[in-house]
Amino acid sequence: MAEKTVEIVIVTDRQPWVNDAPAEAGEILNASEADAARLIELGFAKPVTKKG
Repeated sequence: MAEKTVEIVIVTDRQPWVNDAPAEAGEILNASEADAARLIELGFAKPVTKKG
């Protein structure tokens, strides 16, 4: 079974590592639920919300 991913946007210039690479501020990424939760909790990312 494939691991569920969550779309997040990086909101820091500190370049947290996501998917084995440094992430830039403003970059939108798919991260595992666990990684996304950790990055959001640390204030490095926010969930992407779809408007529509």
